[in-house]
Amino acid sequence: MSVNESWNFLLKRAYEVSKKNSFVDFKTCLKNLDNPQKKFKSIHIAGTNGKGSCGAILSEIFMASGYKVGVYSSPHILCPTERIRINGKAISKQKFEKYLGLISATEKRNNNSLSYFEILTAMAFQIFADEQVDIAIIETGIGGKKDITNIIKPAFCLITSIGLDHNKTLGNTIEKVAMQKAGIIKKGVPVAFGKIESKPLKIIKKVAVDKGAKIFSYENILASKNLKLNTINPAQKINANICYKVAKFFDIGDKIILSSIKKTKIPARMQVVKQDNATFIIDGAHNIEAIKNCLTSLPKKENMVLVVSLMADKNCQKIVQQISKHGGDIIFTEVKNSRTETAKNLAKFIDIKSPKKIIACKNVATAMACAEPYKYRVFLGSFYLASKVLDELKYKI
Repeated sequence: MSVNESWNFLLKRAYEVSKKNSFVDFKTCLKNLDNPQKKFKSIHIAGTNGKGSCGAILSEIFMASGYKVGVYSSPHILCPTERIRINGKAISKQKFEKYLGLISATEKRNNNSLSYFEILTAMAFQIFADEQVDIAIIETGIGGKKDITNIIKPAFCLITSIGLDHNKTLGNTIEKVAMQKAGIIKKGVPVAFGKIESKPLKIIKKVAVDKGAKIFSYENILASKNLKLNTINPAQKINANICYKVAKFFDIGDKIILSSIKKTKIPARMQVVKQDNATFIIDGAHNIEAIKNCLTSLPKKENMVLVVSLMADKNCQKIVQQISKHGGDIIFTEVKNSRTETAKNLAKFIDIKSPKKIIACKNVATAMACAEPYKYRVFLGSFYLASKVLDELKYKI
């Protein structure tokens, strides 16, 4: 199978969930692979926002320290192979196809039924074991406690942030979400926290104390170190501070940590691309906290437009109302995905008395064309939109 064929094969299972959230079939698959997840050291990352950013920063830090580093993250931006990386580079298409074949064969041999995320996770574990990585940075998919990645026994745990997202799966209160994220904390395994509000922080700290996990609380340590980040996103300062604590636990020096943080580039996270006398700002923000962060991070510019696409399972009304507080005009659009909300429906959430110019476009290409009169073009609301825009701009990761 080609990568496209392989990905289409996986997408057929995209919304399957393992029976009763049990890991039975997944554990059977791993057992028949000789439990690859036990053959490498790992760092486990959970959090509503900031997982990908922390994973990217930690990868740079460990690589600069001479480690062979594996990263397993989601979603991908341009190609599924990005989800599994070795020393900063996505695995090859040939390797993706090979390991998908291996996991599929194991699944059939044992008459298992794996979800697409279980297949991808098993692929990542086997690749990291075969590549003999020194450390693997593993992001959760959704939540933590019931997430498939939670089968690992990491050397360090990291919870970046707690906010409302994936409410049907994780719960509709911040306390319920906190309990799910805290599920990655293991007995005796150190854990670091991001800048988290007091209520959810109290919950996850109690879990850590109950499990005898050493706690590394959030501190703005880097404020005194004159650190300049390679981004316009101030939230990355929080992520950088978390990663600093993790790196110090592994006895990595300040010089390597600071230089690595400075050079880290993170696609589709407040990413700036300049092309044809226009400035594109592309952010995969797709929940209310991430949207707020994106909007407050934007430079104060005239001639700016916001291009927005949202999935229907998000709190679209609340997100659109948040976006409408920004000064720019708004273009709503749709990506090719069964979950996408229509541009027309999104536009209905805007106050009809709003002085803004509001446009609804059926596809991203049309939306980009409508945005051409504006010098500053901000794309936000989903990683699917970010992916499409970067593809249209011929951007390579």
